[in-house]
Amino acid sequence: MYTRDEIFQLIDEYGLPQDWNPDGSQGPERYIEAQIWDDALLAGFLGQSG
Repeated sequence: MYTRDEIFQLIDEYGLPQDWNPDGSQGPERYIEAQIWDDALLAGFLGQSG
């Protein structure tokens, strides 16, 4: 798991997966999965105060 800043550092160092492996010949890692969490939005969805 990486923070936003850490992901940008990794992209700066290694490039985007599709750039170094555009045809998938080096493995299936041609994407970056992101899960973005914001407690305030979740609280609003659940009807709770922040």
